[in-house]
Amino acid sequence: MRRQDTMLKFGCKAYHWKAQNLVPRLILVTSHMPTAKMASARTLQDLGRANALWDAVQVTGDLQGFHRLQKYFTSEPPCEQPLPAPWRDGQMQLRGVGRPEAY
Repeated sequence: MRRQDTMLKFGCKAYHWKAQNLVPRLILVTSHMPTAKMASARTLQDLGRANALWDAVQVTGDLQGFHRLQKYFTSEPPCEQPLPAPWRDGQMQLRGVGRPEAY
């Protein structure tokens, strides 16, 4: 989701699904999160503020994201609000990506 055109396509669908009440909790699972300075990071934050996106998780190097997903899928009762995530406040850079000791 680093490319702005890809993020805009996703964002348009997310806003539409939210407006139509088609998806109550949309979670983006992606291979690459945008860095804080990228335009796509701003789009991701805007989707979160508009409640069109519940959470976004990178599939590699995002242990915190994995733990958030685990809570979303196993919590009883289900989470009422999205859990805090770095992408919401612009801290997109994941530490330890590609280093086995970081997992």
